Amino acid sequence: MGNDGLFITNDAPEHVGKVTWLKILGDGSREWYEKVDGEWEMVASEPSPAIPSDIATAIADHAAIATAHHPIPDGLTGSKTIGGYKLTFTAGLLTGFEVV
Repeated sequence: MGNDGLFITNDAPEHVGKVTWLKILGDGSREWYEKVDGEWEMVASEPSPAIPSDIATAIADHAAIATAHHPIPDGLTGSKTIGGYKLTFTAGLLTGFEVV
């Protein structure tokens, strides 16, 4: 009897049983594989997650919109606690969410 479950590894696992294989690539992207007719077949893929510098750049780009050729309102900036959660907004974008 083999192992059933999820394998997270760079190399294809050898097994007998129902297994999903998650391969995390060097850039952080992910590939999900399952056995189909005895061969590993990719059934889903995910791009690499955003890194903080990407998020900071997106916020800066959004904040700059208000000073563009056709100005628009800056949007909400500040923090508010609602139902046990602290929400923080910068220029209309949610930039913080934490339990208080």
